[in-house]
Amino acid sequence: MRNLLGAALAAAVFVAAGEAGGAGTSQDPAAVAPGAVAMTGDGRVEMPLTASPGDGYRGVQLFIDEARTGCTNCHFNADVEGTGQSGNVGPVLSLIGDRNPVPRLRAILVNARAVFGPDTPMPAFYVPDEAGETLLGAQDIEDLVAYLHELQVNAR
Repeated sequence: MRNLLGAALAAAVFVAAGEAGGAGTSQDPAAVAPGAVAMTGDGRVEMPLTASPGDGYRGVQLFIDEARTGCTNCHFNADVEGTGQSGNVGPVLSLIGDRNPVPRLRAILVNARAVFGPDTPMPAFYVPDEAGETLLGAQDIEDLVAYLHELQVNAR
């Protein structure tokens, strides 16, 4: 398994709160609007939300950012175990890239309730609220997808 955490934490922290697209906004004018994301009947979002590819280094930063995503509040992930952040409520994500293709990962992050049902405790990160705001921006979703996809036995 490739460890993006070490490289991401060793590098200068370039993803400060709100800097990578900010909650509810997208820096990419070509980004798919939250209400316009096309999800297939089997729980996949085939098309990327942005023209820019996801960045796994920004994705790991978001993954461990408890204030923005809360991923580590619920999920264990051996890749970030050294941070001391580890949840035990949701599924283990250590090899999620082996179990889920990119379109499935994207759908889960966009709207977990549409994938797993309305009772899932996982938030819908790219579904607009009453004010049209989302928890994460389109590029944030793509960055998280890039990181989670790297969590494989034979990561490239």
